[in-house]
Amino acid sequence: MPLESIDQIAASSEYWAHALPMHPKLVHVPMALCILMPMVATLIWVGVRRGWFTPRVWLIAAFLQGATLGGGVAALLTGQEDGEKVEGYASEEALSAHEDAAYWFLYVAGANFLLCGATFLLHRDRRQQLAGAFAIVGLAAGAYAGYRVGDAGGRLVYVANASDAHR
Repeated sequence: MPLESIDQIAASSEYWAHALPMHPKLVHVPMALCILMPMVATLIWVGVRRGWFTPRVWLIAAFLQGATLGGGVAALLTGQEDGEKVEGYASEEALSAHEDAAYWFLYVAGANFLLCGATFLLHRDRRQQLAGAFAIVGLAAGAYAGYRVGDAGGRLVYVANASDAHR
């Protein structure tokens, strides 16, 4: 039996017949970033204090936190679209818990974006160090907010069987 081309398999396979939701494709980027950001900010803070980096390196933290915020907004918007399909499969309580956690994640991510941006813009050593320390604490809170929204999303998929809506 000769090997079929990928085009023939894709055209004939029922595997590809179902369009998958965008939300799970987008949500992993902000989740990964929110876990990494406290470590990145701590490395930057220590590096600037010891003279390893110029204070301008805080722009990297602001950029990455902006990506976290933007990815979170995209995940929320696609989650709202997917939520309509899932309503018949998962409880309203589970859906609203995930949505509430997502909004809190965005609030914290937005505040952290402002903190990282302010830390970049401050040019006095003491003020920048203090703002950087606050940013690290805020980013740790952001990691916890990411954990909460991810836990609620996992419960939707694995406990409330929300993934059955896409079969």
